Amino acid sequence: NNVLTADGAGNFTCETAMYWPSEASVNIHAYAPYNASWTGAIEAEMDFTVSTDQSSDAGYLGSDLLVGAPESNPIEKTESPVELKFAHMLSKVNVNIVNENLDVNLQGAVVNLLGLNTSVKVNVAEGTLGASSVPADIRTAAFAGDAVEFSSSAVVVPQTVAAGPFAQLVLADPRVLEAGLASDVEFKSNKRYVYTVNISGDEDQVQVSITLGGSSIGDWEDDAE
Repeated sequence: NNVLTADGAGNFTCETAMYWPSEASVNIHAYAPYNASWTGAIEAEMDFTVSTDQSSDAGYLGSDLLVGAPESNPIEKTESPVELKFAHMLSKVNVNIVNENLDVNLQGAVVNLLGLNTSVKVNVAEGTLGASSVPADIRTAAFAGDAVEFSSSAVVVPQTVAAGPFAQLVLADPRVLEAGLASDVEFKSNKRYVYTVNISGDEDQVQVSITLGGSSIGDWEDDAE
């Protein structure tokens, strides 16, 4: 479970020197972010948990589980670099807010995704996921008091989410608005899901309503964010 640091040019440096065995071949597996507690057998299932506050870069990036391996294992001793191909193991959810209500100010608002499983079993050697658990709300954004753009992203554990309350806006004033899924949704590994939250009505409306509008699904790597 050695720590490697990327140099930004496709290479790694290693804190602990690793050597090829004099004979035979080796299996090479990699993952990020580093977890010092993953010291058991690489074939074992480890627990990975996403942050419940992903409104900061630290919370978001620390939740993005990547697993990599060479094109094939095991690897014979070689003087050439061993190339690793990484993939996002979890799912990405983008939330874009369209505000058509003059009575709703999104500056200072908080965006949450409700009741999602936040922990999952990971097998690094196989590049597979097991059962998920530990439901909690995930904060995707805490907009500044002078914010002018209102979109956010979160990394979520692959799972099936039942129809019902899904996206929540906590306004600074401090009203709480919620929008629900019309049907069950299965979040899959390495996929990106984009939802539009529509805030409707006008300043004379007593009860503000929000709905989940258009949505799309694609490969995570196709996402520009």
